[in-house]
Amino acid sequence: MKVYVIENPSTEYLEQILLMLPQWRRETAQRFMHNDDKLNCGLSYLLLQYALYKECGFFETEQFDFGELGKPYLSKHKDIFFSISHCRSAVCCCAGKTEMGVDIQDIRKYSFRTAKRVCTENELALLDKAENSDRLFSEIWSVKESVGKMTGKGFGEGFPQIDSLLRIKNKSSSVYEAADYFISLTVKDSFEEIEAEKVDITFLLSFLQQRL
Repeated sequence: MKVYVIENPSTEYLEQILLMLPQWRRETAQRFMHNDDKLNCGLSYLLLQYALYKECGFFETEQFDFGELGKPYLSKHKDIFFSISHCRSAVCCCAGKTEMGVDIQDIRKYSFRTAKRVCTENELALLDKAENSDRLFSEIWSVKESVGKMTGKGFGEGFPQIDSLLRIKNKSSSVYEAADYFISLTVKDSFEEIEAEKVDITFLLSFLQQRL
């Protein structure tokens, strides 16, 4: 499955991005206190429009609907699903006809205290032996997040019961590894390898300005 990625987004584009948003999304973005959060909110929405156009042939600017657990859906296209995520290093999203969850995760400092709360015994044992526990912990966390996003339950999915490394081995979730981040993808009832397509932010804004 194609996952669209913008690396190292800059707030220098924030004003332009906010002006390109429909009013409901602009209001959502402007509720955030920090510009980085406003940027991620606006840019992830625009990247989703690009993904929808590339994968499904349309744009959708109507306000999202939300399921019982708070998972967003397209108001006029109930058969199309999407997932978006962002971190300090990048923004990503995917869209298609199968329910999915995508998560992008910076390389975070390994914390045994946190890992003990969210990891299985198998994951803890491998973290204890890992040459780079920071990277492994980031990968583990990202897979768990993608599962929670696919089901819509988020952390309520029960992170300690999700064995991320077993899911990777059994091809229940897939992982894309970059220097500064991991992307994890979980697709309902199937397995999809991640095909990461990096999108230049200036290209994206120019492309959408001509079409939205």
